Amino acid sequence: PDWINDVKQQKISENDTARDMALNQGVTYQSILFDSDTDQKTNILGAVLQMSDTDTIEWFGMNNDCLICTKQDLLNIGVLITTLHSYCWNKNAIIKTAINEAKTVEEVERVNINYEI
Repeated sequence: PDWINDVKQQKISENDTARDMALNQGVTYQSILFDSDTDQKTNILGAVLQMSDTDTIEWFGMNNDCLICTKQDLLNIGVLITTLHSYCWNKNAIIKTAINEAKTVEEVERVNINYEI
């Protein structure tokens, strides 16, 4: 029935919102919370590509805290962001599969949307 598709679409929308919040929650490195959005990944990659192994750069966190970063520090932050994104996108696929495979409204409503690591 069409109404179950409406319920599924609502649950998918709820999931998309939760997923996006999880993707952008930030990552903590050396006690500083850094942005974790796609722009941050791009900015880190750009900086790393221009740095020598001995260069340092000021890198600001979400709360405007500054860390003097080596190339390795930026790579470490990038790994944290990539790990978070991989987790979120894998979890997203599992949740959407569960929603799409649900046969009843009750099954759709039972799908747990939780991106906590």
